Amino acid sequence: MKSELRAYIAYVAAKLAKQENLQMSVLDLDGNVQRDLTEMCQLRPVKSTAQQRECGMVRSADGENFCMVLPQEEQHTCLSVYGQLFDGYDHDSDSHFSGFINDDLVELYDYKCSDHFSYQL
Repeated sequence: MKSELRAYIAYVAAKLAKQENLQMSVLDLDGNVQRDLTEMCQLRPVKSTAQQRECGMVRSADGENFCMVLPQEEQHTCLSVYGQLFDGYDHDSDSHFSGFINDDLVELYDYKCSDHFSYQL
């Protein structure tokens, strides 16, 4: 999964969990890089979805389920939020991910590359 998409997932998960409007950027703590997510927010709108998704993914009924869609290229990322925890699947990179939100810190684990990533809101 691309680093910009991981940062966007962390941002969206935190925004949904906190139910707040957040600044459209995160600090990527691994690279100490401020990532402006304004363009990603415009290109990949977040849509609430049912437990059974059109893409065939079935998510837990315990979570709030969303898709982040890039319509021009028919790419999307499935995301489920369970309070401060989240998980999902990016169809483009064929990668599962999970993470948690702790105040202004978001931790994300990308299963495809077997690595953790940290972001500050």
